[in-house]
Amino acid sequence: MKTNTKYLTLLLALGFVGLTYAQDNGNSAEGEPTTIQSLLELVKQGRTSEQFLQQKKESLPDKRELLMS
Repeated sequence: MKTNTKYLTLLLALGFVGLTYAQDNGNSAEGEPTTIQSLLELVKQGRTSEQFLQQKKESLPDKRELLMS
């Protein structure tokens, strides 16, 4: 019974160390903004691209208008 407890303790300790190591290395992936300024730039780019798509969508004729013509 004591050997089972030793193995379980060892297994839990290794799992804890593995999880801690994974968290330390996963903080910033490549391509993700690391500063507030770079994050703001990404937000601005997203807004402009959304505005462009909305303007493009609004400039297309409505399907109902085409059917009535």
